[in-house]
Amino acid sequence: MKLPNGQTHALPPVKIIVALPDLELKVTDHVGTDTGLLHNGDTTDDARVTLSGKGVPGATVRISEGIVGKYGSLTEYVRVDGEGNWSWTPEKPLSEGKHILSISSQGKNQIFELNVDTSSVVPEMSLNVTDNVGTETGVLANNATTDDSHPLLSGTAPAGSWVSIYDNGRWVSDTRTDASGNWSFRYLFLSEGEHVISGNVRLANGYSHKIPPVKINVALPDLELKVTDHVGTDTGLLHSGDTTDDACVTLSGKGVPGATVRISEGIVGKYGSLTEYVRVDGEGNWSWTPEKPLSEGKHFLSISSQGKNQIFELNVDTSSVVPEMSLNVTDNVGTETGSIANGGMTDDNRPVISGNTKPHTLVTIYDISHNALLGYANSDSNGHYEMQLPRLADGQHRIQVTFGRRGEAEQIDFTVNTRELMPNANIEAIFSVAENGELTAVNTGESLKSGELLFKGTALRESSIHVYDQGEMVGYARVNLDGEWQLSLKSLSEGEHTFSIRASGPGGKIQALPDITFEVHTLSAEPLVLLIDTDEAQLLIAAGQDTEVEVAMPNDLLPVSLADVLPQQPAELELKGAAVSDSGEQVASEAVYAAAEAIEPVIAEVPLYFSSGAELLPELYAAK
Repeated sequence: MKLPNGQTHALPPVKIIVALPDLELKVTDHVGTDTGLLHNGDTTDDARVTLSGKGVPGATVRISEGIVGKYGSLTEYVRVDGEGNWSWTPEKPLSEGKHILSISSQGKNQIFELNVDTSSVVPEMSLNVTDNVGTETGVLANNATTDDSHPLLSGTAPAGSWVSIYDNGRWVSDTRTDASGNWSFRYLFLSEGEHVISGNVRLANGYSHKIPPVKINVALPDLELKVTDHVGTDTGLLHSGDTTDDACVTLSGKGVPGATVRISEGIVGKYGSLTEYVRVDGEGNWSWTPEKPLSEGKHFLSISSQGKNQIFELNVDTSSVVPEMSLNVTDNVGTETGSIANGGMTDDNRPVISGNTKPHTLVTIYDISHNALLGYANSDSNGHYEMQLPRLADGQHRIQVTFGRRGEAEQIDFTVNTRELMPNANIEAIFSVAENGELTAVNTGESLKSGELLFKGTALRESSIHVYDQGEMVGYARVNLDGEWQLSLKSLSEGEHTFSIRASGPGGKIQALPDITFEVHTLSAEPLVLLIDTDEAQLLIAAGQDTEVEVAMPNDLLPVSLADVLPQQPAELELKGAAVSDSGEQVASEAVYAAAEAIEPVIAEVPLYFSSGAELLPELYAAK
C-alpha cells in the first residue's frame, strides 16, 4: 500500500481455497417400455434424450456432441438456475449411431457415450377410409361396405415421412405427410368387391413401419338409363335401337347420390362429338337434355359412373317433323304498347320481331315493301327467335320472315307513324363542372362559380334535344337507343342565363321543357384592404374592379363622415347588408365607392366595417 507521503507498506496476506461443486450429468430415456436414467455406453431408442444435472448457480453449461470419428454437429448453452439445477432436451432428434455427449462449466467436464437405435420404435400412425357418396357418409369401419368408388384415404404419421398406399397388396400411390404429420389421397377408382387398403411409412431415419390395414367392401348400385322422346304424336320412353323424331331427347336415370355421370355420343363410324358430365342428386336421380340437337342418323349414347356403364342406340329422323312457325311484332314505344296486329299501325319505328320455329334454325327477315334485307336471327334450343328491327321509315311495311333452307315463310303488314309521337323528355340532373372535372349537382336559380354545365336526362329514343340561351341555340344532343341523353355547355359568360330546352320526337313533334335560369360568377374577388390614417382619422378603401363588398359595423364604432375620404374617380361597389349603430339600432346604408384602380395598401389587411356616418376606432385598427 502506498501512503500520501510516498511511503509504501505491505498488507497482511489472506489465503482462500476455491472449492467448486462437481458438475453432474444425467441422461434420461423417455421412449418405449424401458425408460429412465442411462449409463455411459448404453444403447437407447430415444433420439431426444434429456441431459440434466447440478452446477454452480448462475453459471453456464456448454453442451456439445458428435458422432464417433466425425466433427461434432451440436453446440448448445444452458444456464444453471438458482437452485443449482440445469436441464436440456434437443429439439432435433439425434441421428442413429454412436454419440459422444460432452458438457463443461466452470472448468469442470463430463463425457457421456451413447448409442442411438430407434429401429424398434413404432411411431403413431393411422389410416382412414372416408365415404363421401350417398346418404351414409363418413369414416368407414373395418369390414364396412361402401357405395363410394372414389373414397378419401387419410391418416397420420411422423412429419416429413413418406406413406406408400397399397390396395390388395398392389401399390397405388405415394404421398408425404405435412408439417403436422397429416396425409391424404383421393382414390381414383375402386372396383366392386373386397379391398384391403394398407400403408407403409418410411421415416426420415430410413426405417419403415406398416400401418394397420382397413378392409372394405365396395358395392355399387346399378346405373339406370332412360331415353325420353318429347316431340310429335308418339312420345315417351324409347328402347335401344328405336327411331325418334326428337333431336333433343332427354337422358335420365338412377345413380349413386353425389356421383358424376359421364355422357358421350358418336355417329356410327365417326368419332364421338359429345362429352358431358352431370351430377347425381341427393335422391339418386340424374337428368340431361342436349342444348344442341343431335344430328340426323344413328347415334350410340353411352353413360358411365362409378365403374358402371350403359349404351343406348338411337336413330334420329326429324324429316316428318313440321315445326310450329309463328311471327309477332311488338310495339315498345308510347302509351299504347304490345303486339301489332296484321294491318295495324304503330308509333314504334324499331319494333321487336319474334316467334317460334324449329330449334337452331336460321331466320331471315325482309322488308318486302322497301325491297330491303333487315337482318338475321337464330332460334335457340327451344325454337324461339327474337330481334329488334333497324329503324323503319314512316309508311307501310310488309315484313316477311323465312325459316331455314326450306323457305317456309310468314308475313305481316303494318304502318309506321311517328309524326304524332311525343318525345317525353325529362331533365334528370344538372351539374356544375369544375376545372378539375368534379361534378356538383345544381338547381335552377342558383349562382354558379363555374362556366360549364352538364345536363342529363331521358326521352324517347331517336329524339333530339335543343338548348337555347336568350333565343340563341347553344347546345344539341341526340337520344340514344336506351332513351338517355346528355349535353354539355362550356365557356358560359358572366351574368344571368336563361336556358330554353326543346325536345323533338322522331316524327318532329316538339315538346317544350321548363326554362332553367342560372347566374354565372367566375371572377375571383380579391379582399378589400382598409388604409387607416390615425392622424386625420380618415378611412380609405382599396379594392379591385367587380368586387362584391359586404358592409357591416360593430356596435362600438363612432359616427364620422366619409364625404372627404372617397376617391375622386369612383367605381360603384355593391353594398350588402345594413349598418348598426353603437346603440344597437339599424341605420340606413348608402352606396359606397372605391377607385377603379386599386389603391396600393400600406398596412396589414383588416376586416371592412363601415357605413354612413361611422369610422373604425383607431385603437382597434391602428397602423403598424
